[in-house]
Amino acid sequence: MAFYLIDYENVNKDGMRGISQLTQSDTVCIFYSENASTMTFDLHERINQSKAHITFEKVDVKSKNALDFQLVSYLGYLIATNPDEQFTIISKDTGYRAATRFWQLRDVTITQMHDLTEIPVVSPMIEHTEPETEETLPEETPVEPVIAADPVVNTPVTPTVVSAEAFIHSDEGKKVIEELIAKNRTKLELNNALVKKYGSTRGGEIYNQVKSLVKSEPAPEPAVSSSKNDKEPVATVSSADSFLSAQKDEEEIRAMISKYKTKQGLNNALIKKFGNSRGGEIYKKIKPLLKDKKGK
Repeated sequence: MAFYLIDYENVNKDGMRGISQLTQSDTVCIFYSENASTMTFDLHERINQSKAHITFEKVDVKSKNALDFQLVSYLGYLIATNPDEQFTIISKDTGYRAATRFWQLRDVTITQMHDLTEIPVVSPMIEHTEPETEETLPEETPVEPVIAADPVVNTPVTPTVVSAEAFIHSDEGKKVIEELIAKNRTKLELNNALVKKYGSTRGGEIYNQVKSLVKSEPAPEPAVSSSKNDKEPVATVSSADSFLSAQKDEEEIRAMISKYKTKQGLNNALIKKFGNSRGGEIYKKIKPLLKDKKGK
């Protein structure tokens, strides 16, 4: 999953180039204001055809840089709730560099681009090989009974730096990756370990090749079902419902569930009412009950 936060007031329609290449696992948040609140029919059609999940955030610009501050504030919220994902700010404003640098120092994958066509795509890397060189033979010398020809001197060849894909399939790479995965149970821990060992660029390339081998968190135990054909997680829902019944604010929580149509809206309301810690705990417990609501 990747999040793209667009400063529409800064890049306008040009920043939306490439939106058609995004996938259904991507989320685009478009921040706009009364200073930039129009779009062409062509852009409207491309947005509708995009597979990505797209939201719009209208900003009240009563002060200078109001949109920038609200975009960065929302960025912090997304990072706190999705620490292992990739984040990109779409804007030409260099003021965002301070925010991206702040999070990069804390091992968050974040970049700034001018439009969506600049988004890097991870693809198999081609192993570099040394070009073939024609071997130089020693000059012929007259054959004499006691004089041998000068031996050929081989020039040492500089080792080739193999790609990240080739490295993880080598004997050395397999051993290193297995050791790191055994010691680091989450994607974030594995990424940090690779960057520490190989540097930001090389470590990031290797991480992109192996991150699918590590889960973000331990998988939940399978639900107990009374029928072989029953695929609904009955035990999980029952557990969440029991948790809800034990809360002293049960009626208010149930009212929130009925009021908000999306998972994100409900999550925000719970955090506002009960604070980050307890609100997050309640949302996590009742999430299995929210299959009828939009969002992830």
